Amino acid sequence: MQARWVKIVPHLMDTLLLTLGVTLAVILNFWPLPLWLSAKITALVIYILLGTVAIKRGKTPKIRATAAVAAVLVFAYIIGAAVERSALSWLG
Repeated sequence: MQARWVKIVPHLMDTLLLTLGVTLAVILNFWPLPLWLSAKITALVIYILLGTVAIKRGKTPKIRATAAVAAVLVFAYIIGAAVERSALSWLG
C-alpha cells in the first residue's frame, strides 16, 4: 500500500473513466444525456467519493469498511446500468 504506483493508479483510472464517459456522450451527440448514462456518470462520481473514504478519509475501520462495501455495490450498479442501458440497473 505504500508503493508510489498504488497511490497514483486509482486516481488515473477514475479520471480516465469519468473522462471517457463524458467523451462518449459528446461523440455520440447525447445531449441531453440519456437517463441511464446520466445515472451511470453520477454513480461513478459517488463510487470515487466512496473509494476515497474507504482508502484514506474514513476515520475508523468501521467507516472505511462500510464505504468499501458501498463502493462495491455502486460499482455493481454501474455495470448493471451499462448492460441494461437503464437507470434502474439490474432491476430494469
